[in-house]
Amino acid sequence: MAQEAGLARVYSGPFFNEFVIEEPSRSDWHHDALEHGIVPGVRLGELFPERAELAGKVLVTVTECNSDGQIDALVRCLAARRAA
Repeated sequence: MAQEAGLARVYSGPFFNEFVIEEPSRSDWHHDALEHGIVPGVRLGELFPERAELAGKVLVTVTECNSDGQIDALVRCLAARRAA
């Protein structure tokens, strides 16, 4: 999913349902995704402001609770907003 959106996972190890990506460079991407009904993930820098290494990182969760359409919408959103 991250590669399809033109983004890379932050950590290369194995994962199950959740992974961390770099935020797209456009500052309004998160708000824009929410406005379009897309749940874009958790902005880790906002959740843990004391951990500077998490600034600009997003925790994305993809499970059987997400439809293919929801995942595709998130990928399109991230891909469209990765460049300023």
